[in-house]
Amino acid sequence: MVQISTLIIIFTSVLSTLVAAKSCTSGGIYCGKDLLKRGDYITKVNTNLKANNMPTDSIHQLASLWSCLEHGDISLIQYCVAGCIRGDKKDDYCLEDTAAKRSLVPLVLLVPLASPSMFRSASLG
Repeated sequence: MVQISTLIIIFTSVLSTLVAAKSCTSGGIYCGKDLLKRGDYITKVNTNLKANNMPTDSIHQLASLWSCLEHGDISLIQYCVAGCIRGDKKDDYCLEDTAAKRSLVPLVLLVPLASPSMFRSASLG
């Protein structure tokens, strides 16, 4: 009977190692959706999002860019407004948001130049 229990313990140990999820690779950059597929990161993702004053809805969980630290810890890099893309053999990255870039272009306002005489007459009367 001892042999059967030993076999069961060995089988359970081997099975649990095969089923265990992979953690992220230290130094790697991951989209939230890929990070969540690799392991049980939902708690870490939500904790980091909250710490950065961001919502914890599925859009922010999946479309955020994360840095993998030592021992499987993660750090939020940014939320990808236009979406997060899985890199082929390199790190994941944010899809370029051309609309957001357009909104960051400085506006040039045409303001008529005021002459010094305009200020003198306004202050006198």
